[in-house]
Amino acid sequence: MNKYYITSDKIGEFVAKMYAAGIEVSVDPSAQQVTIKKPEGGYEWVHIFSKTSFDELCSTFIPNEEK
Repeated sequence: MNKYYITSDKIGEFVAKMYAAGIEVSVDPSAQQVTIKKPEGGYEWVHIFSKTSFDELCSTFIPNEEK
């Protein structure tokens, strides 16, 4: 199974695109994931990460004075 990820700021846009394509999705904030019902059957899950995760990751390795 593939692993998919999305940042929290893109969930609305993602759901809108899936809706326009006729693809059923559900968002579960408590599990931090989006579930997609695939048209051919079965499901895929997309893990949701905070938008700030990228900045936080970079700041872990780059000292403040170099930003």
